[in-house]
Amino acid sequence: MDFTGAPGIRVSGSGLREGVFYEYLFRNRLDPVMDDVTEHSVQNLMDLYQVKRNHAEHVAKLSLSLFDQLQPLHGYGAWERKILRIAALLHDVGNAVSYYNHHKHTMYVLLNARINGLSHRELVLVALVAASHGKLDLKFKLQQHADVLFPQDGILVRRLGVLIRMGETWTVQKPV
Repeated sequence: MDFTGAPGIRVSGSGLREGVFYEYLFRNRLDPVMDDVTEHSVQNLMDLYQVKRNHAEHVAKLSLSLFDQLQPLHGYGAWERKILRIAALLHDVGNAVSYYNHHKHTMYVLLNARINGLSHRELVLVALVAASHGKLDLKFKLQQHADVLFPQDGILVRRLGVLIRMGETWTVQKPV
């Protein structure tokens, strides 16, 4: 790092082996199936945990609409919007474990899932935001992950979590 002047090193959990595998797997496809590895991972998780797509997409749509309308107040940008979208789409993956306290199961599942294209910090943020649509000891969870989170991330999680809760509440009152 001293020689190149690089500010840091990013180590990926994926490597050349995975790249060769996907290149081989999709070698005969004309359509670009893997243009967005993060989106591909999110869709796979939704399938794996049998997330109700219409519900999840509607919650995401409402949450993102609120985010966009409130942008002048919160000042967040595309990166935070991405975190919100992924969290909204995956907020119910914990239902596969148990409906009761599914938000806690959602957190556990997402913290232990592999969402390609996200850094470890982004994965923790997605899990916290997704789980915060239920009763969660957020202060304790933030402390547990203080090694990868920034001090201001607690505010971000609370704000984005409220948007998902609002989208969820409106969706429950007005079924899709």
